[in-house]
Amino acid sequence: VHANKVNWTSFNTGIKHLYFRMDMEQGIPKVCLDMQFPNEGVRELYYEQFLEFKERLDSTLDGEVLWLPKFEHSNTRTIARVCVQNTELSYNNREDWPKIYDFLGENFQKIEAFWSEFSEVFNQLK
Repeated sequence: VHANKVNWTSFNTGIKHLYFRMDMEQGIPKVCLDMQFPNEGVRELYYEQFLEFKERLDSTLDGEVLWLPKFEHSNTRTIARVCVQNTELSYNNREDWPKIYDFLGENFQKIEAFWSEFSEVFNQLK
């Protein structure tokens, strides 16, 4: 088990500009791995490293996994993002809230477990 306690909004990866977050953009629940490195080459390097684990992440995460090498974040920055979402749930539907909580919690824990197993690979890129 990873030493970090789960923070329900973000996770300390130990790598500056690499974030694991929950998101509700447009009312759709998402758990995101955001690569916000200012240097495009570094961002691409981390994204390519995550791609090495694509099969593992796609099979581990519960929902639709999106692989976005260039994503325009709401903070106006271009980032790389891998996220799992569930478009059948909506924050705007109060009845979905318990399912959203479960979806976010379960996927965040799966990402934490993935990170616990593979973080050293990414730490070597620092």
